[in-house]
Amino acid sequence: MDPQGYLDAARDRLSRAGFREEASPAGAVLKVRRRQIKLSRFGIVETVVAISDVHSQPGPDQLRAFGAEIVRSAREGKSRIPRGLGSSLVVYPVLVTDGISDELRRFASSYTPKHWSILEFPVVVDPGTGSLVLVEKTPAWGAAYYRKTRREAQELLTPA
Repeated sequence: MDPQGYLDAARDRLSRAGFREEASPAGAVLKVRRRQIKLSRFGIVETVVAISDVHSQPGPDQLRAFGAEIVRSAREGKSRIPRGLGSSLVVYPVLVTDGISDELRRFASSYTPKHWSILEFPVVVDPGTGSLVLVEKTPAWGAAYYRKTRREAQELLTPA
């Protein structure tokens, strides 16, 4: 699958899952948001997915930087309900590549950034090979949410 085909398929899946498009921040070709009331998370959960433009053989620093930019952008559009007091954010920065190095694969499969009431869940996708790399292990502090978040990432973002 080529990057445009991946973007089109992901946009369709995200739209069917209730996401609405927003203005994309620097480095992203698509940004979407969904707001849901979830009793399991004690209030409103805003989920933001941002898909990058294609990177050629990126490293861990590019994934970290893209994630930081997407978290910043997600916070800007968040509802006024304070995080941790009735609302939370789930952010999927999706770094699209034309090749995933072993270094990036190792890093992305263990990288669990920590924020106050924000679950940043980085994903690396290579549409050409159909590869999806994400955190496979659940950190102790994320036991309540990581399993569901991982499953959602796989359902929404795996190259089809």
